[in-house]
Amino acid sequence: MKTAGNRVVPAGEDRPSGLLNITVCCFPIVGIILYFIWKNEKPKSARAACTWAIVGTSIGVLLYIIAFVIGAIGETMYYY
Repeated sequence: MKTAGNRVVPAGEDRPSGLLNITVCCFPIVGIILYFIWKNEKPKSARAACTWAIVGTSIGVLLYIIAFVIGAIGETMYYY
């Protein structure tokens, strides 16, 4: 048992959740917020939230680039 602020945290409580990881991947801002909230209390969960936030952001940027390229190629197909 260790103390975190005013409460006692059981030693086995610091486990990253699969559902949380999926949520953070879809909403990266939640992962960044959770990282700063948990970085001292739950370091493993905080690191997982930050990692999945980075993965979610990277996937979003990649999809945006792919959509932009497809749109640019589609626009050049029309000759009037």
